[in-house]
Amino acid sequence: MINKLFSLVLLMGFTCPAFAEISSQIEVSSLNFISEDYATNQDKSFAFIGAQIKSEQAENDLFKINLVGKYTPKNSVLSYFNLKEIYFTNIIDSTASLHIGRKLQTWSKGDEKWNLGSYQPQFRWNPLDMESQGLFGIFYEKNLGHWNLSLFGTPFFIPDQGPAYEVKDGQFESSNPYFTPPPQNIIFQNVVLPIDYNIIKPEVSDVVEQPGFGIKFDYKFDDLELSLGGTYKPSNQFAFGYKGILVTNRVRVDVQPKTYYEKLTSLDLSKKWQNSYVGVSVIYNDPETPEYTTNYNSPVFQANTAVTPYIGLDFEPIDFELAGLFIEGGDIKEEGPDANADRQSLTQKYLYNRAYQVTVNYRADVSENLKIISSLQWREAEKNLLKTLKWKNIFDIKGPWKMTLDLFLVETSDEATTVSSYRNLDQVWAGASYDF
Repeated sequence: MINKLFSLVLLMGFTCPAFAEISSQIEVSSLNFISEDYATNQDKSFAFIGAQIKSEQAENDLFKINLVGKYTPKNSVLSYFNLKEIYFTNIIDSTASLHIGRKLQTWSKGDEKWNLGSYQPQFRWNPLDMESQGLFGIFYEKNLGHWNLSLFGTPFFIPDQGPAYEVKDGQFESSNPYFTPPPQNIIFQNVVLPIDYNIIKPEVSDVVEQPGFGIKFDYKFDDLELSLGGTYKPSNQFAFGYKGILVTNRVRVDVQPKTYYEKLTSLDLSKKWQNSYVGVSVIYNDPETPEYTTNYNSPVFQANTAVTPYIGLDFEPIDFELAGLFIEGGDIKEEGPDANADRQSLTQKYLYNRAYQVTVNYRADVSENLKIISSLQWREAEKNLLKTLKWKNIFDIKGPWKMTLDLFLVETSDEATTVSSYRNLDQVWAGASYDF
């Protein structure tokens, strides 16, 4: 894994400059879980070696890439590659361009502020600190004065990238603290029986070979911005159907992941002043329920509307933003021979349905040789009483070196919920990187 990572960095570093300005970075970092109640049977500290290849985002570049990889020898299931975007650009004329590949684009500001994963797939390695990944396909952009038109089409589909997991002898291993395993026991005829899971993985072609398309209009006049967009494509998350079979004194559960299509429509409206801005983002999601055979318990989706109002103040070198999230509808129910209205569905869509967040960013050159980039975010959600605090810091020593220090604190209700396993994931990241 390490050899492949460095080989990729060197290969891209030598071959890409002909198309674009590319920066490469090597990083050494450590992850430490600091909660006193963190599982005692797991390691609490991990060392990582990583690399990043990233374009400098020059407008005339014909090739752009953003690839990050991390590897830890202590627990390989925590290692990952995160290809956020990689695409080629063909400039048609002064008002139009064509992009081919995986490209990040803001389809909805509310979707990006909360990482809902409605439009773009999410990198969910840490489900409490998700990042957007670009859609894969062909993007056409046309400037029409105050208007900008974006068209998207693709024959392929790439879903969310979640935390890695291991299944041994029908049991989910607890090797990845970011992965939440399904229940390991079930009550059958008043007797608690262990569950053996059998994941029925779909063929790669059945997942990837699915088309999608989208359209987006952006309007900007003075300090007023309006955006209207929509897509018809597979959901970035899977649906999970399951059936249980009693085998002697154990229960075997067959789990079948499936993709399903969604119709998305969104509207963004914002107004800027000299040192402030206010806006609202609305997303309407109409999902199609996937089909399962009658002996399976399967999810039934409902349409939902997500509204994100936000307001911000910008006073160099500090800016401040307050945002809310209100999701109406979207409940996931199960139907099937073993469906239970009192049991949470195996398929989950949103971590939040009512939430707010406060974000403070600081960027400043504190000396000739030191630049500090700091972000502090407090988020509180009504669902599951989830509270998170994120504090990320970059200390840029004017030269090839950067230091990072990140803090994550988590609090949830004491009840068993879809996020209760995150309760003890308080953590500190520290790292150093070298640009070349």
